[in-house]
Amino acid sequence: MDSPRVQAARALYAAFNNHDIPGILALLDPAVVWDSFGPDFALAVGTYNGRDGVAQFFKDLMTQQTDTEFTPMEFCDCGATVHCMGIEKGTLNDSKLAFLNHWDHTLWFNDGNPLVVKFRANYQLSTKGDTA
Repeated sequence: MDSPRVQAARALYAAFNNHDIPGILALLDPAVVWDSFGPDFALAVGTYNGRDGVAQFFKDLMTQQTDTEFTPMEFCDCGATVHCMGIEKGTLNDSKLAFLNHWDHTLWFNDGNPLVVKFRANYQLSTKGDTA
């Protein structure tokens, strides 16, 4: 059975796959820090602060790409953090290039708080025609 932190992480990804931005925001601490690292030619990269900042992150992200798949594959409860790895496939909107993104996320929780207080995404994005 998943820990409460892994359950919260799974709920976050389910909301993302449903394009439910209010659902995502409800799972975040009001003062969340959302860091996104990867190539600057795609995806929304940078630091976004608070729920309003995360809402802006998703606006930025959705103007840059169209996903065809977003699959969390592994969850690891590491105590105060949950580490999740997965894949994402889609198309970059400007260039129309297909992409594959092997992503690596860490979600931080405070003791007794079921809300994500910090999120960090690392992206390994390829537009070289990779499909695995």
